Amino acid sequence: MESSICKKFCSFYKPDKKEDLKCGSFDFLFRNLTQTEIRRAASAAPLDYSFSEDQTIRDMVCSECDFLVDGCDYRDGLGKTPCGGYAVVEHLLKRPVH
Repeated sequence: MESSICKKFCSFYKPDKKEDLKCGSFDFLFRNLTQTEIRRAASAAPLDYSFSEDQTIRDMVCSECDFLVDGCDYRDGLGKTPCGGYAVVEHLLKRPVH
């Protein structure tokens, strides 16, 4: 799953470094979707962000993220882009519900 989410979207991703700690959006996706659904959503998600769902993502995802407490570059205003799973979550939230 790292290649679907982290490698494609995360500016902090380092393929040679295996970390036990994943971003909140990565964990959120794994708790709520199957691996097939994650792959499908990640392949359809655009590489850019609209931030139109930012408050919802903050409430649903970031509030549970370890990085929010320990230092999230995006939420702290230090980074231009959020974590890798953010784009996938944003894409899913913007999809029309049938």
